[in-house]
Amino acid sequence: MKPTLILATLLLLAHPLSGQEGEEYYSYVVAVEGTGQLIPADGSDRLDLERNLPIVPGDGLEVPIGSRADLLLSDGNRVAIEGGSDVVFPELAGSPESGQTRTLLQLRQGQLRIDGIGGAVGADTPIVDTGNTRIYVQEEGRYLITASDWDDTEVAVRRGWAEVL
Repeated sequence: MKPTLILATLLLLAHPLSGQEGEEYYSYVVAVEGTGQLIPADGSDRLDLERNLPIVPGDGLEVPIGSRADLLLSDGNRVAIEGGSDVVFPELAGSPESGQTRTLLQLRQGQLRIDGIGGAVGADTPIVDTGNTRIYVQEEGRYLITASDWDDTEVAVRRGWAEVL
């Protein structure tokens, strides 16, 4: 491999996924296994989930059983939404449209996993609301949150810690 190509590869690998404080990035779909739909915040027609589809504050996602969607949020956190899930994104820190400093996800039902980098881009740490619980992700880690339609919430922290209210 030529030295220039090696250097370019190293520079790409060293580039952070999230921006520095004050920089803004869009949230978007990284990968989809199966199907799913984006429910736009502006009330326009639903869109089929596909790679690189942007997500803006207020949008929602429905991922049917047997499918999965992986997202990179504008604050640098990664979220995997499992099949049978319904999620809304009222606030997305670092998003150009909002100027918000926190990320708030509403998990109406189903399961999501946050591979968190904490309060990225100068933002507060992510918050997840379910029908009966609010979860404050406190630091870098891996968080698995399951919400049923009968107001039952389970939180598993694989790395890091969270405050559950």
